[in-house]
Amino acid sequence: MGPRAQAHGHKGLDTWTHGPEPKGPRARVHGPMGPVRTQVQHDYRSFLGLGLLQKVINWARVGCLPEPDEMNFLLADGCSCSIDPMQICLKHVCRCEMCRNHGATHALCQWRQHALEFLSKKFPALLGDPQELHKLTYVQVAECHGITTFSSPRERNALNIISRLPKVGPLESTLANYDVSQAIYRANLKVDGSVGTMPTGAVIYSLRDAEVLTVPMMAKLMGRDVTNLAAPMSAVQYKRMLGMSFHPACAGMVLAAFLAAIGSSLAEGS
Repeated sequence: MGPRAQAHGHKGLDTWTHGPEPKGPRARVHGPMGPVRTQVQHDYRSFLGLGLLQKVINWARVGCLPEPDEMNFLLADGCSCSIDPMQICLKHVCRCEMCRNHGATHALCQWRQHALEFLSKKFPALLGDPQELHKLTYVQVAECHGITTFSSPRERNALNIISRLPKVGPLESTLANYDVSQAIYRANLKVDGSVGTMPTGAVIYSLRDAEVLTVPMMAKLMGRDVTNLAAPMSAVQYKRMLGMSFHPACAGMVLAAFLAAIGSSLAEGS
């Protein structure tokens, strides 16, 4: 009988094989002798066909001082969002309870404190760079290319920070996806081509594509087909159901492992 392996959380990674350690994207599989590196033949982008959309975004501009045409766009747009969470953008005003009670310009938001702590830990040099406030951010580059992102300053700042993490870059070829619904210190960030566990309120964002994964996309990654629903259901209801469900293949693997464990115990007892 061959070796058994248990895979954890490989939504969008639908094929893997045993063998010598390969090059390229990999998934971690746990077997009897410990973790084994295995070849990933499909990441979430190829599985969903996101690479076929051919969006032209010059992600190399993130973190650079703006060119004249980019400066003209920013002046006309009025956005001053920065990687610094304490920077107040009058176009994208925070509407948290602290801002409603004390005014958005006081920057008393809890998310700003969390983001500042995260930034101080990951990029202490950026906070001391006087030019950083004038450099192009992730959301500004996306919007310069006609992509609509988020209006929430918390979500915009989180993307600006997460996109600068070394493990995320280069953005032109990254497989990074991030749940923007989570606080930044609990960042559910995946960079290996898989998609993390999806809570019912998750908003999974593909950084390379500057796009939120829709409910049908998430359903496809979970091995389900929204075209065969027996009864009408809203996107919110279906998303809640997905967040509380198992991927059929994972459920089958768990069941197979459970039955194998029972069979092994019975064989040892006899």
